[in-house]
Amino acid sequence: MPRGEGGGFTEKEIRHAQAEAARIVQQKQAKRDALTELRRQPVERIRKPGEGLDSRQVFGSYYTGDQEIDQIAARQNKVRPRIQQFGDIYPADKITADVARVESFRQSPHYREERGADTVAAEYVVNELFNRGQFGQGARAIPSADYDDYFNHIDTVVAIDETDGSVQYLAVDVTTSPDPDTHKKKLYQTIDLLKQNELNAPEYFLDPKHPEQKGKKPMPRVVISLKTEKEKMAELMAGKLPAEMRYEKEEEIIMQLSQDTAFLLKQHYRAGQQFELAGNDPEAVMDFFNTHAGTIERQDRKLYENVLAHVKLLGRYLLEEKKAGPARRDINGGPLWKLVHDGRLY
Repeated sequence: MPRGEGGGFTEKEIRHAQAEAARIVQQKQAKRDALTELRRQPVERIRKPGEGLDSRQVFGSYYTGDQEIDQIAARQNKVRPRIQQFGDIYPADKITADVARVESFRQSPHYREERGADTVAAEYVVNELFNRGQFGQGARAIPSADYDDYFNHIDTVVAIDETDGSVQYLAVDVTTSPDPDTHKKKLYQTIDLLKQNELNAPEYFLDPKHPEQKGKKPMPRVVISLKTEKEKMAELMAGKLPAEMRYEKEEEIIMQLSQDTAFLLKQHYRAGQQFELAGNDPEAVMDFFNTHAGTIERQDRKLYENVLAHVKLLGRYLLEEKKAGPARRDINGGPLWKLVHDGRLY
């Protein structure tokens, strides 16, 4: 290499070397930034509908192969919380441990068994039906973070915005199984917590409309069954939801909220022996609470708040039902509806 006076590098060579070094640093930084952005982005920015869709998971979520449903999935994944977004409220070691737990679960046979295309499609379809007001007006569906989907059995959270500015939240688990034992197991996941006077609580909850609602959020939980195959679900998205199916899903919600409220009262209210629920009548549950609310609040503030969260949602869905016409409690629903309606849980 030519040397300048005194055997050193020429000024031109020095400038060239400095520029080359700066270019290499910029390239490395660009790669790091791209990788950070890739990890941060929701699913639809990584693989868009129509671009080699398959059943491989991407950040815990994957598409179904059905173009219409996958377009819905892409929209919903924009608001799906990610564990990494909660570093401001949880310590770093918890974030790291929970990410590792999610990744480990994805490699398990149980994950592959549970996350078939029909199951994934059902979750997105139920979310969309909530967003479209099919299961009550004023509802927004917020898909759950992977952690809450896998370990807290919450596929989505329904947010209901009230006219006074308050928000009601309802955790939802979706099942496509026709097996009553599977339904019973899912229902008992809620009951096991109610026995302890606790509610289901997504760990990584974030409401985009109310960002102050972030982190662990206790709320009532229901299970919704959707028995149709993936190929038929696109029809539901085209506005072909049968009226009978809508009534059945609304009734699943009403009956579960009613029975869970009754269970809380029977289990924890010290005067609970006075409480005899008339069949499975939700109005009887509400009337009992309205009569004894003051006493319950004085005896057990936490129980009062847990029951109140159920009763508010129950009243909301009963009002929606009455607006839609006569109560349809005579419907012949699926296995989940029968389990809850017939009171075969407690």
